Amino acid sequence: KPKSATVSITNLGNVRLNSNLEIAGELRAPRVEGDVSVSTGQVNVDEIVAVTGDSGYATEPTEYLAAPDRASSPPSAATTAVDALRMDVRLIVPDDLIVKAISLQTPGSPVGIGAFTITMGGELRAMKEPGGRVRLIGAANTVRGFYDFQGRRFTILRDGTIRFDGTSELDPMLDVRAQRVIRAVTARVNVRGTLKKPEIILTSTPALEPADIMSLIVFNQPINLLGEGQQISLMERAQSLAASTATGALARSISDRLNLDEFSIT
Repeated sequence: KPKSATVSITNLGNVRLNSNLEIAGELRAPRVEGDVSVSTGQVNVDEIVAVTGDSGYATEPTEYLAAPDRASSPPSAATTAVDALRMDVRLIVPDDLIVKAISLQTPGSPVGIGAFTITMGGELRAMKEPGGRVRLIGAANTVRGFYDFQGRRFTILRDGTIRFDGTSELDPMLDVRAQRVIRAVTARVNVRGTLKKPEIILTSTPALEPADIMSLIVFNQPINLLGEGQQISLMERAQSLAASTATGALARSISDRLNLDEFSIT
């Protein structure tokens, strides 16, 4: 039956849900179907990634040289029911869900995305087959928000996308754009790739080299006006981003603009 509830989980977020779910089947093979809509709320995505990401503990079952004791307890009914669960739930998010992160970087990711506050909406399907994991299919679109890049606040542009393709891992495709006007130059930061392998691409109007865009963002002036200490700082920032394919091009652009014979990244 339709229900309305406020769900609050410490550190993960606080959302108000309206649900219309049907639970059927047997206890040993339950089935959940229906709709869940989010009327308002906030989600802390870096905390969710920390909980659902790779664990530092072993996840492989213990292997025994001899057969385990027959007296060992069998799996609980709850564990069996969850494993046997079949799910097909539609998640509807109007354009008012706030997604926040203080310093987002998934385990194993070469580049951290950083801090942002985005208002977004969309429609997803949460699906699960017996014995499998929950998979998300669908997309959410950005409405407005802010993105902090290299110490500067950028405005999130409308209609960026975060797309889930039904994989068993939490690794959506990203295409989020933000911009800021700096000394009559509109600098843009485009976060693409996936959550685990993001790419950060810099463009501008009028069109400038990535090195000059980065210099404007960090020091508020083009790279040819930087002092020696500022040049070193800019190279260090490029090194921290260089694990991404797109930002590796940024490092090369800085090297070319500073006339360096060699710019090594280790």
